[in-house]
Amino acid sequence: LNYIKEKYGVVANLTVSDQFSIDNYQVWGQPWEVPYYPSKYHTAVPASSIKDKLDVVNFQWAPRDPINGYKNSLYSTQDYFVTGKNLDTGYFEKLVKLYLKTGKNDFGQVTVGLESDLSPESYKGEFTKQIGLIASLQNKKELKVLTMKDFTGWYRKLYPDLSPQYLIEAEDLLGERKKVSWYQSPYYRIGVLVDDDKKEKKIFDFRIYSKDLIDPY
Repeated sequence: LNYIKEKYGVVANLTVSDQFSIDNYQVWGQPWEVPYYPSKYHTAVPASSIKDKLDVVNFQWAPRDPINGYKNSLYSTQDYFVTGKNLDTGYFEKLVKLYLKTGKNDFGQVTVGLESDLSPESYKGEFTKQIGLIASLQNKKELKVLTMKDFTGWYRKLYPDLSPQYLIEAEDLLGERKKVSWYQSPYYRIGVLVDDDKKEKKIFDFRIYSKDLIDPY
């Protein structure tokens, strides 16, 4: 990533969201579904100092459901229709509005798209509905569509040094009596789940972003 930045002037990088186990390809532990400046030594780790910062904004594609998508990445803006749960574009809309909600943060952001190796029917079908929904929300001024380059320019101007702390709070999109909070900063991420039916509150994810973490590949 540093090489293509230096050689080609790249300012943004689209990476896959967390997926514990799918296609035998595992990505795990980066800030949950938010843009961030990566470390020079491990792109899944946000930079915690200017010295370690790679001045490229990492975007995450196919955002996951903050509860159900933790262990099953099919619960995302791309693959929800193959979960066997009869989910449709309404579920996609819930995910989009969840990640566009600013809450206690300065901004909301969501990346929409499909893999390039899907069948033509995939683009003519559900993806057409998704883009129609995005266009409708933009016409209602509920969101603003930007290219990665334009968003990156805005982000780098607002946060010239390090990525900001970010909090995601949501109720279960499948209707169960659960609530989740995802907090992340350049130093750690933590996920807290409240299950009203089980009457329990637990930390289910906690990852410290050590400067000593180096990409094993």
